[in-house]
Amino acid sequence: MLKREMSQNCWKRVTPLIVLLAVLMVIINFIVYRFVSVIIVANSKSTSVVVVADFEQKSHSKLKPPMNLSGTNETKLKTIRGLTTSMTDQSIAPTQESVKVQKDDPIQSHSFLYKIVPKIDCSSSKLVICAVGSRANNKTRQTIRQTWGSYANVSSNNSTLIFFLGSEHPSTNGSQSVQHFINKEAELYGDILQEDYVDHYNNLSLKSVSILKWVSLKCPESQFLLKVDDDMYINVPVLIKSLDDISKSKGKDYPFVVGHVFQGARPIRSTSSKWYTPVTVFNETVYPKYTSGTSYAMTTSAAKLLYKASLEVPVFWLEDVYVTGLCARKANVEVIHNNLFYFDKREASGCSFQNQISGHRYTATEIERIHKELYHNTTKCN
Repeated sequence: MLKREMSQNCWKRVTPLIVLLAVLMVIINFIVYRFVSVIIVANSKSTSVVVVADFEQKSHSKLKPPMNLSGTNETKLKTIRGLTTSMTDQSIAPTQESVKVQKDDPIQSHSFLYKIVPKIDCSSSKLVICAVGSRANNKTRQTIRQTWGSYANVSSNNSTLIFFLGSEHPSTNGSQSVQHFINKEAELYGDILQEDYVDHYNNLSLKSVSILKWVSLKCPESQFLLKVDDDMYINVPVLIKSLDDISKSKGKDYPFVVGHVFQGARPIRSTSSKWYTPVTVFNETVYPKYTSGTSYAMTTSAAKLLYKASLEVPVFWLEDVYVTGLCARKANVEVIHNNLFYFDKREASGCSFQNQISGHRYTATEIERIHKELYHNTTKCN
């Protein structure tokens, strides 16, 4: 009887310890799983870093901007860089084999692997439409193909449509992966380009540089490039007319970027802001003139100059500021304001787009409605 009571007392004392240890193990595993990984883009003077945090969350409103790891030792850089460059996917079809990008610049290179390359020929297109968005947005991509992006389906328009994607994080498990569906979609339409940087809000600059590189190298005789988010509606004929008008006034080979321009914008120093940018990341008081990243267009001659500049300008996490601001300033490419580009939402109707180029934040259903009304002969607008 005494032994039984002693055993019960001992068990009562040990049980809370076991429960505490179990709770600690759960917390430790949670922290380890939700780690922060870093993508390095190094140059001879400093190291610019894009921080990719918490890949599980769907909203990026609380993400922090890139950190500056100047002075980080080379051993640490190689360890972190390996998170990206070691990514492979054995399920890719033979026709979509990975292509090694040449590291052709001594300062900085966009040296990611192509996991999927488009089958369409853009070498001499008048317009190369480069759409960006989430990897999981296959419904939106299909909507674009069937609505405003169908402009590229008419051979006489001499235009091509390409969707630019990044890759999932290496920690993504099988049930969360959408790569298999992307492979099937790419095989069916042949209009997807995918590189192995992690597809994330803070890596949008890498995605835009991938656009500049592809158009510069694979569409060398094309005339214009449109970079556009996948929640936009684009009136392509009005865009083409606007680009032609600028080219005629500036000269056929004159390089320019055109969109909704912001001038005099200042870095946000408040740590509570989504766009918080510390002085260590950007030490100027005012951003250079830049266009809204929701949609902007440029000549292919400008794309080539901007791509070259991106090899020398340290990567900055705000894509529009980086490409159309910092790189354009470095390359001495003119940035032109056009009121027909709009970074916010117009009314989702055909009449709203009769003489406009772009509008933002539309659902797939709204994009379909706008397109149907815009091209329906019975639509009457005031």
